[in-house]
Amino acid sequence: MLDGASRIKDLVAFAKEQNMPGLALTDHGVMYGAVRFYKEAKDAGIKPLMGCEVYVTADRHDRSRAPYYHLTLIARTAEGYRNLIKLSTGGFLEGFYYKPRVDMEMLKRYGKGIICLSGCLSGEVPTRILEGRFDEARRLLTEYGEVFDAVYLEMQDHGIPEQRRVNEGLVRLHGETGLDLVAANDSHYTTKHDAKMHDALLCIGTGKFHNDQNRMKFHGEEFYVKSIEEMARIFPDHPEALGNTLKVVESVEDVGIELGKTRLPNFPKPEGYTADQYLREQCERGLAARYGERAKGPEVQQRLEFELSTIGKMGFADYFLIVWDFVKYAKDRKIAVGPGRGSAAGAIVAYALGITDLDPLHYSLLFERFLNPDRINMPDVDIDFSVSGRSEVMKYVTDKYGGHEHVAQIITFGTIGAKAAIRDSGRIYQYPYSDTDKLAKFIPDKPVGTTLRDVLTQGEDGEYLVGEKHPGQAREIIQFVNGNEAALQVLDTAFEIEGFARHAGTHAAGVVISEERLTDIVPLQRVKDTDSVMVQHPMSDVEALGLLKVDFLGLRNLDVIEETQETIRRNSGGEVDIQNIPLDDEKTLKMFARGDTFGVFQFESGGMQRMLQEVRPDRFDDLVALNALYRPGPMDYIPTFKRGKHDPESVDYLDERLKPILEPTYGVAAYQEQLMEISKLLGGFTPGQADTLRKAIGKKNAAMLATLKDKFMEGCAANDVSLGVADEVWNWMEKAGGYSFNKSHSACYSFLAFQTAYLKAHYPEAYMAALMSSVMNTKDRVPQYVAEARAMKIEVLPPDVNESGRRFTVVGNTIRFGLSAVKNVGENTVEAIQAAREEGGPFADIFDFCERVDSSTYNKRTVESLIKCGAFDNVGPSRAAMLAVHAKAVERCTKGLKGACEDQFSMFDDAEIAPPKPAFPDLEDDGRETLEWEKETLGLYVSDHPLRPVLHKLRKHIDTTVSDLDHCRDGAMVWVGGLATSVRTNTTRKGDMMGMIQLDDTRGLAEVMVFPRVYAKCATCVREDAILKVKGR
Repeated sequence: MLDGASRIKDLVAFAKEQNMPGLALTDHGVMYGAVRFYKEAKDAGIKPLMGCEVYVTADRHDRSRAPYYHLTLIARTAEGYRNLIKLSTGGFLEGFYYKPRVDMEMLKRYGKGIICLSGCLSGEVPTRILEGRFDEARRLLTEYGEVFDAVYLEMQDHGIPEQRRVNEGLVRLHGETGLDLVAANDSHYTTKHDAKMHDALLCIGTGKFHNDQNRMKFHGEEFYVKSIEEMARIFPDHPEALGNTLKVVESVEDVGIELGKTRLPNFPKPEGYTADQYLREQCERGLAARYGERAKGPEVQQRLEFELSTIGKMGFADYFLIVWDFVKYAKDRKIAVGPGRGSAAGAIVAYALGITDLDPLHYSLLFERFLNPDRINMPDVDIDFSVSGRSEVMKYVTDKYGGHEHVAQIITFGTIGAKAAIRDSGRIYQYPYSDTDKLAKFIPDKPVGTTLRDVLTQGEDGEYLVGEKHPGQAREIIQFVNGNEAALQVLDTAFEIEGFARHAGTHAAGVVISEERLTDIVPLQRVKDTDSVMVQHPMSDVEALGLLKVDFLGLRNLDVIEETQETIRRNSGGEVDIQNIPLDDEKTLKMFARGDTFGVFQFESGGMQRMLQEVRPDRFDDLVALNALYRPGPMDYIPTFKRGKHDPESVDYLDERLKPILEPTYGVAAYQEQLMEISKLLGGFTPGQADTLRKAIGKKNAAMLATLKDKFMEGCAANDVSLGVADEVWNWMEKAGGYSFNKSHSACYSFLAFQTAYLKAHYPEAYMAALMSSVMNTKDRVPQYVAEARAMKIEVLPPDVNESGRRFTVVGNTIRFGLSAVKNVGENTVEAIQAAREEGGPFADIFDFCERVDSSTYNKRTVESLIKCGAFDNVGPSRAAMLAVHAKAVERCTKGLKGACEDQFSMFDDAEIAPPKPAFPDLEDDGRETLEWEKETLGLYVSDHPLRPVLHKLRKHIDTTVSDLDHCRDGAMVWVGGLATSVRTNTTRKGDMMGMIQLDDTRGLAEVMVFPRVYAKCATCVREDAILKVKGR
């Protein structure tokens, strides 16, 4: 990555334009783009040659710096493609050492069905030619001939002198061995124009500046895909080598990658059952438990029959059984599972199986939103597990279905986004940081994933024009770069490199489960720093191959709920049945109406809180709708929702028959399911057609919408809807479809939100302690939640060596800091402290602590941090006095008792004699210094806050708190205020000073960048401990 600078669509388009019959893709050691390349080439009528340029070493198990060489391999047959997969996989799983390496033993094992080309300058045969070792080159070629279906001598010429010497040697070997020559082109980018862009990517990948002399760069600008005519000019004396390229293409068979085929594993069923029968039996049991006698009624039974019939026709019974099984495993082991996620909650089958926990009949959730009866698409069920339990469920699935040969995670690629492209370009050209930052900030943060091409377009001459989506930002960028050649160079390069893959990672949740051995279908590689493996193809390609993909997501809020329940259980002996809390609970609903939802899942942002205060929801259904509406675009309809809620007479339903569908959301189409219901009710659409309409509106598919509109109008006429109303409803649906949301997902996540709000309202100490524990490893969130707890009148106590556990704990009506939240205190130390307490009771002082806690788990810095944060306040004098002797206390135990004293013996039973305890000096704590110690060791002020005396006054002069900055409109100028906890200065390339301030407003921390012009005016007031008011964006 950051070397190959071609896009598959560009390569295929070039090959088609040149009337080339075939095109080969041979990435270094990997097969990341194989599936997409195969599909796009086939769609364009070009034969795809599936290849890989492998790294060959003498012994793949040798982890020394043994050399490796490049070798070009192309699959000739379907078996050859499978063998290429195994070679790429083996290189990672068996031979990885900086690169995925194979050796001759592996090549012999998997060489059948493969064509071998002798390779580029980095190949072993070319290397031996340059060394003059022709005997060794012939030996290698003979060995290749015994391994592969065919071997060709690969000629290349990119204007490099060594290549011409190699070509001469290849001609000699052709005469000596009879092996055919083939003309090839080592392309790293598509067109000659792309050479500069490729060079920029090399700079980014190697961390170098463009003008560095001793950096990696390619010789010349010839590493692009050449036309037939250009290749003929390069090799005028070797027409047979050019002709043999066609010979290679003609010898390659279609490797037969099966796209769109469903590859579901067979779920192990009791003898005598088919998958459909076993699924039905489990559903009937589940429905009886969910609905009781109502399960036998027509409403439930008709829905079940419709869903099971659809699932059976599509052949997806095994899919549901597989998901049911691992969800059941989790629940049986008390691993928290979310109530549902995405459209799967619309299936009564999922509800019956316990995969989801929201009644789809009660909430009017649609099965066809999840699985369209008219189109066979693999179901997509995403499951939330507690973060602490997720890995156990994944291990269960891996073990059950055959280990890593059948179960793997999925690769994902981090690409260069718009802002990163500008910043990377600015860095390699050493463009001033402040100007680069300003240019990058013109790109809007929302919607997430906004590209440069969303903001700007280019004219025929390459000039930048204002795009449709973000005209204001586009004009600012054009104005910024006009007449500024350096800025224009940065923007030009950013435009070209945006979207390229920067690195490979592991998909956060996706797992593939396969009946067949995965390496018969897809290449694998190791997940970094683990024993797990992942598929080399991204999610979209995995789905195209028809492999079963399930998302195992870790959701921190489930851990918070679990820990809150455990605290309640431990402290009071009570039990909260979180799945059956009353959704009309008055205390919880009033908390929502007040907007008192900081720390509540999905509803904690400042914007959400303000919205709740304005709308004043008083029922769970309101929360579901508001959760769906609070997004860019739909939030414009929140005032309409509010007006309809408080003035029902103001709602216009267009047709009274729509009232039952739209009344729950006061006339606003908050959900896609509402549009689907309307199309069925008025337009006579089938469930499948209704889902097709949803997709067509979402994708703005004009051709499909035109067809569907005709059908809708016909259906309306048949249902006595006037032409005018039908047209009005259609136009309204098209508009609403652009913002309406998936009700199934919103309902499930709103239920989870209600659970967290219920716990916050009824068990505030237990909930806030669990919330703080869940973010202990972050520096920003703990201070925010501590501030929220204090606003709730809950006292948050500093750590205490005699009371604190690893995590935040409830002590009476207070919350005690966890020891793991203290800087320099590791998990081993906490375990040793707890073990010493359990064995010998509370510590008397720091000397007693040092004597009884395993000294291998702590050092002077550990004890110093515990003193500074207040953990010894209840067993000692002032913190200053304890700090004065802590080093001797530690040495006394780590060296005294375990060193010098070991050689001192008493007359009585050889007892050890410890050095005397030093006396505590008479020192008082300085209040300000104490706060700084707390900030240093805990990341926040505990006993007080320097801002507290002026906080009320400061809040009157600001627009937002630091914690809500992320929710401000992108590009908006806002006032914030707080304490400058640190100030750093940088010198720009021009020699100007600029400042970096960390601002603390008790609710969070923000980094404030002060550019040179402003810094020059206010440098004297920008200092640590200053209380500042700042305007910026």
